[in-house]
Amino acid sequence: MAKRRRAEESPDDESFFSRDGAVYNAARDGDLKNYLETHDGCSAFPLLRGYEPYQMMKEKGWLQPRISIIRLMWNMGRSDEHFVVTEDHQLAGIHDAPDHAGRPGVHDPQKVLTEGPNWEVHHLWLYDEPTHSL
Repeated sequence: MAKRRRAEESPDDESFFSRDGAVYNAARDGDLKNYLETHDGCSAFPLLRGYEPYQMMKEKGWLQPRISIIRLMWNMGRSDEHFVVTEDHQLAGIHDAPDHAGRPGVHDPQKVLTEGPNWEVHHLWLYDEPTHSL
């Protein structure tokens, strides 16, 4: 018996509930900065995939070393992993904090962000003014 589909859905529908519908898509969601401002962690978190968004955030200066957090979202059968962005924009695993899983050590973001299905980013600096030195 064929699976029933809601009348408003089409086979190529890219709704929120489709496989990639919740992940940032430039063609649908527009400019990455606007997407990140909208999905700021208050109403919704940004959901990203692959290395390219990270590379853009690094180049634009939006990632803050020792402040910005990456959450690699495994979702099923495996705990999510948390990383902090280092001074040289590598990812350091947060493995010793309660309620956070992360592999020990410092890792290449291109490798880490392409091995997991999706990831979130928290604590960006999207403004034109420079951040204060910590």
